[in-house]
Amino acid sequence: MDFSQLRNYSFLSQAAYRGFSGLTSGASPESLEAKLTSDDSLGVDNRFTAKQAELLTGRATPDDPFDGFTFINQRPNTATGFGGTVSQLAG
Repeated sequence: MDFSQLRNYSFLSQAAYRGFSGLTSGASPESLEAKLTSDDSLGVDNRFTAKQAELLTGRATPDDPFDGFTFINQRPNTATGFGGTVSQLAG
């Protein structure tokens, strides 16, 4: 495992706790970045920096078509506490 894989796992973990209401499957990288960097309604400041958001979506490395992730869907927490976020590796 290299540093970029560890970074991606860390970013995906952080992103899973963000609220993605209003995003549709395959949302543009710009839309995803806007959600990642904006204030959330949970009262917890786990915003991404602009650079972190670009790294997660792959826009920071436009010459590498296999870098970054695409948002697919999110299931907000249920009454039992289950919630999930699905992302797809770019490429």
